[in-house]
Amino acid sequence: MSTSKSKIPPINQGRLDLTGMGLTSLDEIPVSSKLRELILTDNQITSFKSLQPQPNLTTIIANRNPIKYLTGLDKMPALTSIDLTETPLEKNNDCVVRILYTIGPKLQYINKNKVTEDDQTRANIYEKKNIVEKKYLPLESEEDEDLDQLSPIEKKSFEKISPIYIQEMSKHFADIAYNEAKLYDLKQFGMMPVITEDSTFEDKVRTIVHLKKRINLLADEIDKNLEE
Repeated sequence: MSTSKSKIPPINQGRLDLTGMGLTSLDEIPVSSKLRELILTDNQITSFKSLQPQPNLTTIIANRNPIKYLTGLDKMPALTSIDLTETPLEKNNDCVVRILYTIGPKLQYINKNKVTEDDQTRANIYEKKNIVEKKYLPLESEEDEDLDQLSPIEKKSFEKISPIYIQEMSKHFADIAYNEAKLYDLKQFGMMPVITEDSTFEDKVRTIVHLKKRINLLADEIDKNLEE
């Protein structure tokens, strides 16, 4: 670990402040049940892979870091808030979705904004799209590892599951296309309207008209993409 200081400071009332220490790795942070808030502002962290599982860590503030990967965040069982502003990840249009997909529904705040039901729905769709890759590929795709970097055992495993992977991908193609369309619809129009027992006749009519409009617009977008 490269730092401008030689030692990790002590945890103070649940908080570990490592601001501006020039960190490139988090492997010197010990596992501690006392750690609640980890501040990593203004460092050189690119991922959380080297961070050991912290059982009671609820908050990570890692703004102004060259973070590219989310690897390791899924090992923090109590994490409910994360700040990744002013990082390369924030520039991605699906930043919130990817973070939610990686960490899980326990997350309540991302980049100081409260997680919404719409955010969680998109994350669920994203998870369905990626479940096959996560299950069948031995590559850590988040970090773009090359096949040449795999060990002989990993290569043999890859060759063995490749036919299965191709079959599964073929079966899931329709689901992926459906999820893409659903995600596009959510981004364009938001959550679907809901009809309940208390809905009036006018509510039901408006909902039907709204849904027909959404379907037609989605079909037009699909036709447009096919023409391209």
